[in-house]
Amino acid sequence: MSAIVYVIRNGSQWKDAPTGYCPPKTLYSHFIRWRWLGVFGASWPTSPATGSDRRAS
Repeated sequence: MSAIVYVIRNGSQWKDAPTGYCPPKTLYSHFIRWRWLGVFGASWPTSPATGSDRRAS
């Protein structure tokens, strides 16, 4: 899951995930399955790409 979090938070492509994890296709497959199950909806109520989850300083 760490590699998936890394890719999502950094806006990277699956092929750019840190080495030492499973292949990019496997990471993507896990992401799709977990997204369908709602795993990431509970973790991130808003999209990290929008910046709407950041607090104003």
